[in-house]
Formats: sequence, structure tokens, C-alpha cells
Amino acid sequence: MDERLAHLRARFIARCRAELAIIEADDISDQDLQHMAHRAAGMAGTVGLKELGIAAAHLEDALLRGDQIAAARLAFLGVLRKITSDN
Repeated sequence: MDERLAHLRARFIARCRAELAIIEADDISDQDLQHMAHRAAGMAGTVGLKELGIAAAHLEDALLRGDQIAAARLAFLGVLRKITSDN
């Protein structure tokens, strides 16, 4: 991974840590969570975090449909926890 991409990945993971804390505190509206998931889905693949991108896209879709939100949220949180603890 080149230096610029590594820096971008580190910044993205730092942002994920901050967003994880907000989600875990349950201090976020569904609309804000949808925007957060949308951003994560778009950026995750760029920085090599495909699993997060998939979980984020599923959460965004669930929030848009208003269906299976709890399961998608748990899956997204699980991946967020994993990548923030591993990096």
C-alpha cells in the first residue's frame, strides 16, 4: 500500500472509531446513521476494507427500506469493532 493510501486508511479508521462511539452511545438518528453508512460504504473499498463496505451498504439499504434495521446495524457494528480493534 502506498504511503498516501495508508494515510487515508488510517484517517478513515480513526473516523470509524469516533463514529463507533456515537453509534454505541445510541446518540444518532436513523437519518444520520444512514449518512454515516453511505459514507462508509463509499470509502471502505477504496482503503481496502471490503467487509465494512458491504456491511455499510446493507445498513444503508435497511434504513432506506425501513426493514431489518436492527440486524443490519448489529452486523455493521461488528465489522466496525473488528476493524477499529485490529488497526
